[in-house]
Amino acid sequence: MNRTSLLLLAVGALALTTLLFIMSQTGEHNVSAGAPSSCPTGNDNFELGAVNSDDIACWTVVSDMLLDGSGGWCNQAGTLAPQGSCPGTGVNATVVAPPQGLQAVMTNQNFPGSLVLYRCDVLASGPIEFSLYLNNQGSSFISDSTLNYFGNQQFRADLVTKAGIESDPFTAAPADILMNIYQTRSGDSPVSGYDVVTADAAAFVGQNVCLRFAVSTYLDVLHAGVDDVLFNTLTKPTPTITLTPTITSTPTITPTKQPSPGDTDGDGCTDQRENELNMDFLNPWDFYNPSGDGFIRLDDILGVIEHYSPEGDPPYDALYDRSIGPGGLGPPDGKIDIPTDILSSILRYHIDCATPPPPGPTPPTSAGLAFSIGVDTDGDTTDDCATSGGPTTCLAPDVAFTLNLYLDSLPNGVSDYVALNTHVSYTGLTSNGGDLTDWVDCVAAVSSLYEVAGETAMACVSYLVPPAVSSTYTGLIGTLDFTCTGDGQISMVHGELDTALFEDAATFHIEANLSTETLTINCSVTPTITPTPSNTLTPTETPTPTNTPTPKNPDADTDGDTIPNSSDPNDDNDACTDAQENGPDEKLGGRRNPHNPWDFYDVLGPGAALPVDQVIDLPNDILGVILHFSPQGAPPYDVQFDRGPA
Repeated sequence: MNRTSLLLLAVGALALTTLLFIMSQTGEHNVSAGAPSSCPTGNDNFELGAVNSDDIACWTVVSDMLLDGSGGWCNQAGTLAPQGSCPGTGVNATVVAPPQGLQAVMTNQNFPGSLVLYRCDVLASGPIEFSLYLNNQGSSFISDSTLNYFGNQQFRADLVTKAGIESDPFTAAPADILMNIYQTRSGDSPVSGYDVVTADAAAFVGQNVCLRFAVSTYLDVLHAGVDDVLFNTLTKPTPTITLTPTITSTPTITPTKQPSPGDTDGDGCTDQRENELNMDFLNPWDFYNPSGDGFIRLDDILGVIEHYSPEGDPPYDALYDRSIGPGGLGPPDGKIDIPTDILSSILRYHIDCATPPPPGPTPPTSAGLAFSIGVDTDGDTTDDCATSGGPTTCLAPDVAFTLNLYLDSLPNGVSDYVALNTHVSYTGLTSNGGDLTDWVDCVAAVSSLYEVAGETAMACVSYLVPPAVSSTYTGLIGTLDFTCTGDGQISMVHGELDTALFEDAATFHIEANLSTETLTINCSVTPTITPTPSNTLTPTETPTPTNTPTPKNPDADTDGDTIPNSSDPNDDNDACTDAQENGPDEKLGGRRNPHNPWDFYDVLGPGAALPVDQVIDLPNDILGVILHFSPQGAPPYDVQFDRGPA
């Protein structure tokens, strides 16, 4: 697991109320189209055009990014993901080299967004084929039915009607999709080499169609590489460029001037270090470090969040303000908003420009182990074995068991804290999930869980919006459920960015050196003794409690819609029918009063806008209420988000 990702869980939890709110389609697209006359073969081997350019001959690139210019489909060569202006300030990732010729096309991005690449023509033959490479740094795929990047992390390839593409390059309408050729699914491996994908589109020969490759990214960077396409020809076109390679080394970004040993732009990051990080050492605004300590820490991000002022009103402070320009971040623009400032600071988290390690307060070390773990094998909430830093053997005779995580004590000199971040590694076991909600001050709505094979990280914070609310709690902070699949070990890792306690935004307490507490788990199941058969009593089933429906006055008109209750399927007109509100399942609207229009707390629909959508969800309804927090009824109070006691 990327150790930075572990700490980002705590950051992401605190920023969730702002981050999710703006993750939606902007409706404005950037389009780049290659010249058809320059590629009689269709350029289906992508050998034409310059590396790190989105001018892909014969193909059209359309991007819908959270921030314009922050991602794209680009020509790619060698083993470095596309760089330069094509994908914005791209991610320096090592990728697989093109499987044929010198070039492929590939996505790169540093903000959430959706990207499509397509070519249209009259289909002359049925076979379609291409080589596909995937490198999903978000670790898992989320394949929504649309290409809206909000909550979406996927690659898909489709055969689309030309009319549909011309109307909307990101269309997912069934009438426009002639054939879904390939789509990532939850559970797919996040990384693959170039694999050949084939399809038979014979049913559409003679029609004007488009082959479209699409990527939506939300969790993290997703590199999708495509090469060696067979489309619209009876045989694969012979590559037209197979001679001396034009690229003899890994592509690099050529700075506008030679970096000096010093700090030309005076932003606290040396020219040499900014060049290494693919930043502009002539731009004093791109190193988003308001604290000025040479290290973008949690305190920088929280500082931006706490000075949120979209209209430039107090608590606005120019120190925390940036603007967006053609070259990236620019000077203050008089407001601190979500997409420009808060999201930009989050995405630059943990950039280290200090050499040697950052100046400022050194994270203090804890006195002795602050955390411990124990195993409950019989479900009685009591540890059957625990650790004190050394290995302990536990028997899990029932195969399934719970791992209890404890914060035993606060480090010396620490009286309270605002965030916890935990990291557990394991072998020979299957994780069944968990959370940190046993920490009594954890805001459960943003308790985060991040899992990859053999590793689990969890994080939570004690407040969402300023002012800060700290915790003094010690004891059980969370649990993880496991199933034995073979003898194994569980380790709780202590160290910077692993298991840590945050005293405040910038100060986290760790062990002086990386250390672990280890449990050796014996998953050998004890032999089961079969008891002598005895008369078995028939168990008595306790009926599920039923909800007594609220009686209705058939002659009344509860919602004033001129339809009497006797004929109205929704007496209170709150988007939940009488039958649903009288039902037994709260998650389906049940166990509510069908004559109370206020008890179904649905305040906004998709895109955080009206009309309501009959779903109570996090990005539209819950965050909508949070963002209108006003205990005295002052702005940003809005009656749409308000309810009172009944």
